Amino acid sequence: MQTKADFQKLIADSIAKYPVITPLFIAEDPRIMQHLDAIASVLANFSQQIEVSLAEPFEKVRDSTILADAAMRGIISKATPARARIKIFNDNEQPFQVGNLRTILDSNGYEWRVETPLTIPPVSEAFIEAVQITTEIITLTVVNTYPFYAIQVPENSSGYFLANIALSDSRGEFEYRERFVNTFPDERVFHVETDDRKLMWIRLGYQNVVGVQPRDGDLLTLTLGFTAGDIKPKSASPMSFDYLLTPYDNFVKLSFDSLITAGSNPPDISTLRDLCRYPSVYDHSAVYLGEFDFLIRRTFPTLRFLSVWNETIEEVVRGASLDNINTLFVSCLSKDNDEIILAEGETGRILKEFELTGIQKAIRAKILEADNSYRVRFFTPVRAKIQTEIDAYVSTSYSNVSVKNQIIAALLDSFGENATNSRRGRNQPLYKQVYDLLKLKIPAISSESRSDAKVYINDVTPVYHPEYWAYMTTDSLIVNVENINVTNLAWN
Repeated sequence: MQTKADFQKLIADSIAKYPVITPLFIAEDPRIMQHLDAIASVLANFSQQIEVSLAEPFEKVRDSTILADAAMRGIISKATPARARIKIFNDNEQPFQVGNLRTILDSNGYEWRVETPLTIPPVSEAFIEAVQITTEIITLTVVNTYPFYAIQVPENSSGYFLANIALSDSRGEFEYRERFVNTFPDERVFHVETDDRKLMWIRLGYQNVVGVQPRDGDLLTLTLGFTAGDIKPKSASPMSFDYLLTPYDNFVKLSFDSLITAGSNPPDISTLRDLCRYPSVYDHSAVYLGEFDFLIRRTFPTLRFLSVWNETIEEVVRGASLDNINTLFVSCLSKDNDEIILAEGETGRILKEFELTGIQKAIRAKILEADNSYRVRFFTPVRAKIQTEIDAYVSTSYSNVSVKNQIIAALLDSFGENATNSRRGRNQPLYKQVYDLLKLKIPAISSESRSDAKVYINDVTPVYHPEYWAYMTTDSLIVNVENINVTNLAWN
């Protein structure tokens, strides 16, 4: 890849051919330098794009490529709404009834929809469950129908994330079925797809071939659920009904109690890049290729750490046991750190039923939904710091302290606790990865021909435990930077 300095050097080498402007160039006249600098910048950027394009067939680099690949796999940019328990105190002299789907507002103005209707006795308190979601209903008329009729899903103007979609007409509800898998003609199903610009469409069927094709003039009702995603209201914060339906509503006090299930935002670009490494799977099922890791990551994209392994890997680490037959082992850590996690040096253990968190139970339910022939056991994640030493030799024109900080920042960004690579089990950085990273991120190493670097990475453990959450930290990194004189080896 040609840099801006390379193009500026070519310009300087050719300027002698133009004696009229040579004095202006030597004096760095802004009228001359601005144009030349702009040309060099554009060419450098274009050179970088060419370099990326050459690597694109082998490793997805551009965000647009990641989004296009995710769209091809059917990965929809949708959020998961939070579910909460709300405390309600009835200060009336008679029972008070909270109806299903009634809307409650929290202190931040977010809407929560009641899911468990309840009648509270006089002067008593109780708890109800609610989900943080806002519903928008759109009615549209089918015009000029065609096979696989498409309906574009509008974006929410308030900035909320899409959480769910329901479709109906005068004959009732449509069922969601991805890619029309196992769909017969006249089955009332719909499919949702997206593109590399994150636009979404609802697809209906093809008459007498698959599904149902709408007719001209049909009225379709589109119900969209939007959510704020990852929110954490304060405990005991006040809440209220959105509308007062009766005078008795004034004597009811609402407050936020606790989160049952935390909400999550749509997958970000780094998560999509991670998901797109997997081979294509059909119908989101883990049965086809045994991709349970992919299934869990796709359903729970905000996990900080996830490792899934089978009895073969388990018996390599801890020996054979009859209890391991037809068992899947899972070790995970959510973004809220609610799970039990062991310190470095401890040994992972199987969690008991009462120790499982809500997200662990949801993961188990998802696995059994895909294949209920497995037994699922959860292991405690174990922190494992990757001891790494870097010896760098750079020119005396560079500050060794500055170079040291750049190396530490680059390594922590790629292999630190919050890095994408560290979210997987059995994570062990390769020497090639580290050398390529230093060459790409550290100018003092990449720009000088006589600069050098040596890397030493200690294995986390001789027998790699799959429940180890391995990553680099400032404590596990030893970076030594030495200034050396860079001499010119050319003939003078």
